[in-house]
Amino acid sequence: MTVKTFEIGQCFSFHNDPVAVSVISLTGGVISYTFSRLDIPQSITIEHEKVASRFGWEKLDRMLSLAELRMRRVAENAAEKFQDQAEMRMKEITTQEAESAASNDKYKNLVTESQEPFACKRASKNIRILLKENFKGTKFSVRTRDATCINVCWTDGPTKAEVEEIIKQFQIGNVDSFSECYEYNETGFNKLYGGIKYLFPERSYTDELVAKAIEAVKERYGDRIGPECTVEAYRKGRLFNMGLNFLTDSLQVTIRKYLSDIK
Repeated sequence: MTVKTFEIGQCFSFHNDPVAVSVISLTGGVISYTFSRLDIPQSITIEHEKVASRFGWEKLDRMLSLAELRMRRVAENAAEKFQDQAEMRMKEITTQEAESAASNDKYKNLVTESQEPFACKRASKNIRILLKENFKGTKFSVRTRDATCINVCWTDGPTKAEVEEIIKQFQIGNVDSFSECYEYNETGFNKLYGGIKYLFPERSYTDELVAKAIEAVKERYGDRIGPECTVEAYRKGRLFNMGLNFLTDSLQVTIRKYLSDIK
């Protein structure tokens, strides 16, 4: 059966991205098209059947000339070369970062890939080591929930900001708030000592520390803080509607903020 292919230069809208056929190829009896994107210097290769099915594809009443296609191919090659060079630079930087981390005395006791091949487990072990070294006397729970997430929990002791300063280097990226996609940013430190997608530090407080925060709030605001402001009331969330006439936030939130700063 003869297959009718699309012409070189034929333009399409692919999920609203404008593209044009720049190359037609036949490999193992399968016809494929290389499409040049018209909005950015980039190309994609897709089989004929997927294009012909029309799913996500809209044929446009527009043809590009061979001269226009050549110009786009030149731009695509230049962009690809630039990307290759950028990747090489990143590899060099990653190697330098790994060498720097390996020679840093702060990390001399950490576990490396030769001792623990799994990056998430390696990160978990090394987080425990660093927290123990930096916050003596505080007991931490470091749990690998799955291959993408580590929970770090402790009571009283160092502030959340202090713990985050130590462990943040093990997180290998962040969720972009605009695209809602995870953007990886692995470093040489991660290659050597492990990394994880998500880190969730959670600090809890004893009644003694809550009482200390309440006393600090009372010292700041005096008689406006009534006797109903107690540890029990805070624990049960009864203070959210209190203090709104003289506080920026509720009394519940104000005490929580004081707690976050108390060591």
